[in-house]
Amino acid sequence: MAESAVKTAKSLLKKALESNGDPYLAILDHRNTPRQQMGASPAQLLMARRTKTTLPTTKALLKPKVVDCEQQRAAKVTRTKRYYNKHAKDLPPLQKGDTVSVQPFKEKGKWCRGTVTKRLDARSYEVEVEGNQLTGTDCTLDMSQLQRWRNITAN
Repeated sequence: MAESAVKTAKSLLKKALESNGDPYLAILDHRNTPRQQMGASPAQLLMARRTKTTLPTTKALLKPKVVDCEQQRAAKVTRTKRYYNKHAKDLPPLQKGDTVSVQPFKEKGKWCRGTVTKRLDARSYEVEVEGNQLTGTDCTLDMSQLQRWRNITAN
């Protein structure tokens, strides 16, 4: 998201310089342009009102009016979740104490043997590796290794 904002700012400034325009007016226009996802401009979301521009505007439009964007935000979260879940697969059911293969994000390329300590939700487990508790945000569970080690421990 930050990279996108930097790209937009660079593009605005570059276009303003190429057209010999005022870069501050370009930024002001960008802030006053409503965003499709939120239905309001960044200035409206931040200051609860439109800001003055070089375009003629009625005084009624410049008065503060709080924009409620909670519904748009909730819809965006739902849409994002639906797209993520479209191709995501549930992990095979594991029991507390099962041995699994995990790859901690801090140690790229290194796979460790761990023990399941708790199930957090359908796609997330808490795993203990060498005394440290790891969750799905800290490591990757390898399903093929996970199955293989699970079969070994079952025999």
